[in-house]
Amino acid sequence: MGVAYSWQIAQFLFKEETNEGTAVSLGNDDAGIPILADPDVDPGIGFQPRNAISTIAGSFQGAAGGLKVGKFRIRVPLVGSGTAGTAPIWRLLLMNGGFTEVDGASNVVYAYLASAWGTTKTATCALNCNGLEYKLHGARVKSMRLVAALGEAPILEAEIWGAHNVPTNVAHSTSTYPAGKWEAFAGTTGTFTYDSVTHETSKLEIDIENVCTPRPKAGLASNVFSVHGGPGSITASIDPTTDAVATYEFQTKMIANTEAALAAVMGSTAGSILSIAAGKAQIISVKPSRREHTAIDEIGLAFNQNSTTGCLVLTLT
Repeated sequence: MGVAYSWQIAQFLFKEETNEGTAVSLGNDDAGIPILADPDVDPGIGFQPRNAISTIAGSFQGAAGGLKVGKFRIRVPLVGSGTAGTAPIWRLLLMNGGFTEVDGASNVVYAYLASAWGTTKTATCALNCNGLEYKLHGARVKSMRLVAALGEAPILEAEIWGAHNVPTNVAHSTSTYPAGKWEAFAGTTGTFTYDSVTHETSKLEIDIENVCTPRPKAGLASNVFSVHGGPGSITASIDPTTDAVATYEFQTKMIANTEAALAAVMGSTAGSILSIAAGKAQIISVKPSRREHTAIDEIGLAFNQNSTTGCLVLTLT
């Protein structure tokens, strides 16, 4: 019998490439992004069946191939660096996925801007499962979901696309994980407002969907040079308790094409405080619903263009 590998003994590595589409070596300095259990790996190997007619039962031999675009799906706990003004290691995912970075003396600001795509670099990344390494190169963050449930600490779910590599046996690198606290969206420091109103929402979920396209190239094992990325759409969802019509009524706001500011803060310890801001959030769907027996509104939002600051701004202090 061969060796059995355990996903309980695993790590994620991520490093910007010097030249797009050219894999770089991964090591200890690239192994610091913490991930939660159960990452997902899709090798992205296509298959072309040979659907020819025949007088003999069974299939003809087909052909494996296609554009081999592998995909990783990971969940990252948004743990701060532990020091205000010091960027967290997971900043690399944000910047690969369309955010600019301004590192100040007491805070770090990330803004989703079109200009980011002119400077962001592709990456080489790997999931090492107990010494069995799955790797992508020429990679881009295709999508991100920021999940903040009231009473729970925030998570960033990311899907990464890149050129496929066959698995290899590679020893683990030495990981040094963030020293900050993973703090819940709760307590007196946990706040949420939309349109200057403190709504009673149990969650805030933000979905970033980038536009990513494989760059095909002959002569490569994966048939893919790299994944080309660009800005896409950002949507969000909240589930506020239904207010009296005179207090706040979402359907009326939607009909009026209202654009309003959304803001949330979570965490209380320096280096672990995350502030979320969208200056022009427009209601795109309203559905009356319930939380147990309490009436709520399930609200969909689109974060519209805001060329000055970006349609979504994340600040760590």
